[in-house]
Amino acid sequence: ATSYTIGLYMQRGEMLVPSKSHQGRNSVAHELRGRLVYNGELWIAPKVRNRLVYETFSKLGLLLSLVKWIPDCVWALAERTMATHGHPIRGGYSTIENGFFRWQWAGKEIPNVEWLHIADRRSMEHLADEVCFEIAEARTKDASGRKDGG
Repeated sequence: ATSYTIGLYMQRGEMLVPSKSHQGRNSVAHELRGRLVYNGELWIAPKVRNRLVYETFSKLGLLLSLVKWIPDCVWALAERTMATHGHPIRGGYSTIENGFFRWQWAGKEIPNVEWLHIADRRSMEHLADEVCFEIAEARTKDASGRKDGG
């Protein structure tokens, strides 16, 4: 994952130097197997940035990944504030890990410590079930609230 991430930033003309060559022996990363999908950056313009927009687009990204690639896991990175304010969980990720990447030297837009977010297939399938339930529930409420009888 370190080489992949460094490569992504290098394509953008940014340089990274990791503080460690591999994740610790207790990192959840060692358990990841099979088809892995990297969920790149999600940027939302400040004028439309709010919790609902983030949650909706994050979940949509996971569901589209599930349908398109049928991955065993989707992983993403974020800085501390995003991770500790509950964004990964509300966005559909079931696991977060502190300090997945620690950069000795990072560009100006890159946090020195990045947190790993993981959504395994089971959690993505559960997310799909929940979204379908919420849609069905909303349709039922809409149908029962109609003034024309239905």
